[in-house]
Amino acid sequence: MGVGLSKKLSKIDSALTEAKSLIHSDPDRATTLADWAFKQSQANNHLKGQGDALAIFSNLYVDTNPNASLDFATKASTIFQQIGDKTCEAETLLTIALTYNKSGWTSRAHYMLVRAHELSEQANNPRLSGTLLFNLGANAESREDLASALDYFTCAKVIAEEFNQDKIYWRAVCAEQEMHYRLNDGLFDIKKIKEVFDFGEAVDMEKTRIETEMFLSKVAHDKSDFRLARTRLRRAYSLASTIADGQLKAEIICLLGENRLDDGKHRSARKLLKIALGLSKSLELSSLELTCLKLLSRAFAACGDLANSLELMTKYTEAKDELYAHESKIHFQEMRTVQDLKLLEEESRVLKQTNVELAAVNDRLEATLQEKRTLQKELVRLATIDELTGALNRREAMSFGSEIISRFHTQGRPGVVMIVDIDHFKSINDGFGHSAGDEVLRRFTKSCQKVLRPTDRFGRLGGEEFCILLDRTSLEIALKVAERVMNSIRSCRVADILGDRIITASIGIVEVSRKHQSIEAALQDADLGLYEAKRSGRDKICITGVKKKKAA
Repeated sequence: MGVGLSKKLSKIDSALTEAKSLIHSDPDRATTLADWAFKQSQANNHLKGQGDALAIFSNLYVDTNPNASLDFATKASTIFQQIGDKTCEAETLLTIALTYNKSGWTSRAHYMLVRAHELSEQANNPRLSGTLLFNLGANAESREDLASALDYFTCAKVIAEEFNQDKIYWRAVCAEQEMHYRLNDGLFDIKKIKEVFDFGEAVDMEKTRIETEMFLSKVAHDKSDFRLARTRLRRAYSLASTIADGQLKAEIICLLGENRLDDGKHRSARKLLKIALGLSKSLELSSLELTCLKLLSRAFAACGDLANSLELMTKYTEAKDELYAHESKIHFQEMRTVQDLKLLEEESRVLKQTNVELAAVNDRLEATLQEKRTLQKELVRLATIDELTGALNRREAMSFGSEIISRFHTQGRPGVVMIVDIDHFKSINDGFGHSAGDEVLRRFTKSCQKVLRPTDRFGRLGGEEFCILLDRTSLEIALKVAERVMNSIRSCRVADILGDRIITASIGIVEVSRKHQSIEAALQDADLGLYEAKRSGRDKICITGVKKKKAA
């Protein structure tokens, strides 16, 4: 990644971080920043930036435009899945689940939350896991699965306490106690609820304080302490007004109406319930509208207005049937969707398993092919390399030499053939043993090979006799190569084998000419030069066909 691109991506990520922090406090500014970051991310092929921007859009629209929120979140989830960001994918699925929950798709929301929790576990993100467990509890509560809700809230409380998530911890404590109260399992402790309220007041958690006041009012109401219940509801309403939460305000007014009704204050109850009914209709809160209609019918009946009471009860029955029909339709669609999702998940699992099995087969096949390639290389090596020294064997050396002869006759390409023979090698074998002689041959070979050019070939003809084959090389260059070889042989370290004795060699050289119709003929001429080098005192270089001998 270039420095320029790195700076651009850093600027995009900074804008996204700021936008995320402004979602609730300054949504307009958050929208502007996210829109700019999304366009820049597209221009720079920054997938993570695109996903983060879409996730921010989803959170911005989750309350005002659920369909748009769902669309943005789905696209973001696809991107995060593509780049393997499990944490961001889980957070996006949480947003999708919240959108489903608001639309009444509680089973589908549950499925998304479960998947999100699995991803948070895989990403080893316990803080996100605690948040998701709390939301799973809230989802279970909305489905009236109170036992499961209690389990989820308890797990969320434990994780939140361990990782210092104070807000989640206290909300989970409150929700857990509410489940104990509703299940009537004897474990409800009102002191815990009051602790939650005190914490919410200390850290400015208005919604938690509202929910706590509403729950405490229910406890007081159930004990027929209507005055205390009313006081708590008024406090809750005052707090709800500060955060402009219309749904909470409507619910609290309805509860105040019910409180007045049960306390015998029928006329004031009727007034409050009418206000709550109007708010529930304007906010499209179907379940609350039903509750208001039923309570309002009771209030009119208590005031002696049976005609209005009957009319309201009729509306209640019709609205209830309509709502239940709608919920049944949603439930049916949910079941079908969940079933489709499960089928897709199973198909995905089978496909993944098949891919794993194919990958294993491919790995085994690749391993077999690699073994075959290794074996082929070894066979080639055995067929072309002298086992003792690592030089080309006689057959391969003769084959390469034949090519040099052929190219000389067909293309006029120059070539030189050398024969190198270790001086007094028999005395080494006789005086130090054949194993010492073998080691000398190996070191001799290495000393020659290390000074040859990549295009030169060094082969063993037999015993202590070797050849050097130089393609595309003049006699002048060949002589320089031979001198390097001689110097390298003289410096070959053999003191650990031969004591103070050094090894030398004699070299015979011939330049390929028209009279050489085969490599054998060229080697015979090179052998004449070798014979002359030996005869004139060894440790020399002699060129066949040149009267003047060249000493090393």
